[in-house]
Amino acid sequence: MHDVGDEPDPSTRRAELAHRAFSASSRAFLIEQVTEPPHLAVDLGCGPGRSTELLQEVTGAERVVGLDVSPHLVALAKRSAPSTRLFLVHDVAKAPFPVVPAQLLYARLLLAQLPDLPSVLSRWAMQLRPDGQLLLEEVEEIDTAQPSLRAYLDLVAHLVATEGGELYVGLTLHRLEPVSGIQRVLSTVRAVRVPDHLTAAMFRLNLDVWKEHVVVQAHYSNAMLAELDQGLQELAARPSERGDTVWGMRQIAYRVT
Repeated sequence: MHDVGDEPDPSTRRAELAHRAFSASSRAFLIEQVTEPPHLAVDLGCGPGRSTELLQEVTGAERVVGLDVSPHLVALAKRSAPSTRLFLVHDVAKAPFPVVPAQLLYARLLLAQLPDLPSVLSRWAMQLRPDGQLLLEEVEEIDTAQPSLRAYLDLVAHLVATEGGELYVGLTLHRLEPVSGIQRVLSTVRAVRVPDHLTAAMFRLNLDVWKEHVVVQAHYSNAMLAELDQGLQELAARPSERGDTVWGMRQIAYRVT
């Protein structure tokens, strides 16, 4: 484990890049769906806390709790958190949560790696107050003309599928049967244009994590992985070139019935 004082930290860099890519679309989603400040909001899979900060800023929640399975990421999140923002280590696929029922649960880019989505959502529904909301943002499609980005996406889609998940989980969520205890009130896709160099920078940091995985090692040679890494590095280093990757982000809102 890295010491939380070490810099630069890959977890922090990944979170910052994701924040740059998706904060505007997340902000719009939260503004549209949260009309009154909740007493308690919970950020599921909070990472180092950038999404948690956004959640509190936009909704005006009196108190926000970030939950993440990684002690390292929770330690990072705690470093500069105010007293109204609490971070706890917890596997969000498991209930009950270590907090009282909330008025708002929020998750972004989390469900692709969680199997048995109906069961997960049912457990989350039980962690909501009677007036509660569940807001989700997940990838439905990623459109890019860059060969290195497409190659990375093929690799990760295969890896996630072998572990029982689904990289493009947005449409699967949209097609789910009704979930006990909550009613879906919105399901829409928001097109988010992310510069190719920013997408490549995110993917390259992720590749550093994925490339040692046994499934990746079984299907991709070291030479192939090195070539992919080089392609992502070169693309990430060209911010002046025009070009966008279009992410189709499925945004889904539920309310307690």
